[in-house]
Order: sequence, then C-alpha cells, then structure tokens
Amino acid sequence: MKLQTRAFVRTAFVNLMVGALLFAIGLVADAAGFDGRLAVLRYPAIHLLVVGWLTQLIVGVAIWLFPLPERPGSPWMNRLGWIGFGLLNGGLVLRLAGEVGPAFGGAVWAGWALAASATAQAIAAWLFAALLMPRLRPRTGPHASAGAPR
Repeated sequence: MKLQTRAFVRTAFVNLMVGALLFAIGLVADAAGFDGRLAVLRYPAIHLLVVGWLTQLIVGVAIWLFPLPERPGSPWMNRLGWIGFGLLNGGLVLRLAGEVGPAFGGAVWAGWALAASATAQAIAAWLFAALLMPRLRPRTGPHASAGAPR
C-alpha cells in the first residue's frame, strides 16, 4: 500500500477516534450538567466523523483501488493528493476552532475560521475529483466487454 493511501486511511481513523471522543464529551457534559459550553463539541465532532473519517477513508481506499495509469511525466497527480490531504485536514482543524471558539470567547475570528474551513474543504473535494478522474478508465483485454450492457 502506498504512502499516500496509508496517510489517508490512518488519518481517517484518527478522525474517527477524536470525533467519537468529542461527541461523547459533548453528550456527557450536556446530560450531567457540566459546563454547558462543552455541549458545542458535538457539532464539530459530527463533521470530524463524516468528513474527517468517512470521506477521507473513501478517498484513501479509492486511491488504492484505482492506481494511476502507467504514464511517465505525471508527478503532479501525487502532489494533488497531498495538497488535498492538507486542505481537508486543515479545514477540519479550522472547523473545530470556528465552532468551539465562540463558546469560549473567540467570536471575532470564528466566522473567518468557518469560511476558511469551507473554502479549504471545497478545494480539497475538487482536487480529489481531479486526482481520481484519470484513474477511471475502460477495461481492456479479452474480457473487456464481458460485463458491458448489450
């Protein structure tokens, strides 16, 4: 398994663990009557679970399942994956800060953090599409039309 695939999958599982922990802290704090500000952790936790875990796991497995065609001179494809990886995870951190910040007195910059998070993750989604699209190619060989509709 290539380094990029391993990075996506491992980071996805880290996001799963962090998201589940934050969600549990938010639920327990709300139910047990602890500091009410901790309940806000549930919202970025859901984002960590859906985008950080699920989406990142899907992209990592897709990179593994659909290898690049054998063509020299396309090193930019590998860079697209790393740039998207950084933007996605940076956007997750910004999302966490932007949603939790106002509860703890950081309301001035929270809107900017959320806007930067959404922008980074949207760009990451487009980069992942550009990364994976060339990997989808028609089957070749003697059984190329075996599963094709007639």
